[in-house]
Amino acid sequence: MNAVMRKSIVLLGMMLWAGLGILQAQMEEVLIAGDQVELRESPSLESPIIGYVNWETEATGIQLDETWSQVEAAGVGKGYVLAWFTLTHSDMNSKAWQRITPSASTLYRMMRYFKRKNNLPKAEEFALRILNVHNYEEFPTEDQACFKLGHLAYIDMLSPDRNGVEYNEFMFQFSGNAMKSAEDPGIKAMALYHQARYLSLNGNQDQAIENLLTIVKDYPSAFSRNECQPKQANSWFYKPERTKRLFCALCMIQPPTALEAVKEGLTELTSEEHSAETIAMAEELLANIGLMPYDKDTSVWY
Repeated sequence: MNAVMRKSIVLLGMMLWAGLGILQAQMEEVLIAGDQVELRESPSLESPIIGYVNWETEATGIQLDETWSQVEAAGVGKGYVLAWFTLTHSDMNSKAWQRITPSASTLYRMMRYFKRKNNLPKAEEFALRILNVHNYEEFPTEDQACFKLGHLAYIDMLSPDRNGVEYNEFMFQFSGNAMKSAEDPGIKAMALYHQARYLSLNGNQDQAIENLLTIVKDYPSAFSRNECQPKQANSWFYKPERTKRLFCALCMIQPPTALEAVKEGLTELTSEEHSAETIAMAEELLANIGLMPYDKDTSVWY
């Protein structure tokens, strides 16, 4: 081997090494935008499939060209996936991405992904988009079919594992943002409810009661809109609207003085200046308000 050939081989090796270094340096966390996405041995549709990746897969990757991305997926290994199935944080912030209108379920999965990564501002961005645009869509799986997607997104943003809402400062802030941005009266009523319970648990009973009375005054028929048919589930969340209304008025009211304040406020809402729905709801609550215990609030949902 002559000196020129040896020099060329060394130079080629250095270029390959540098290229690999650049590739490794540019690998970043990616979101797999799909389910059962094929991970192939090489960047070709003729290449063997070595595994599958999906929304929940922890992965890093880099887009090689317009068609392929190289991905290293936890529990699956290294391989190649079609580039349009990999999204980075910069992709989602780009103008091109913002022009795309993903499906509601895609937005929901992205929301959960960023919530899991403790990136609450980004998760909230997707959650509010669902509340504003896709609130009435059903979640597209059989086991969650009775949930409206907007309600499910709301609960998932406020609870660590769907076992109950965390009544913390983030809940109060997120509910406020939802109330400001969402057009749907059911979402506004739900946000007022969550804020009322937070206020009550933190000693601000007067404001909590004001929130509850606002629900009766402004959203008397909207609060239960997200429920499925009661016969499809047996948890209290799915009970008929009357039970939910009673719960709405009583669940944050522990001391007898607060109960009297609610009675006074409801009495004012029975005057003719209010809507027929508000009057009917206020009268119903007044008739039943002493029939449920108001000193024990063991609920976690809604």
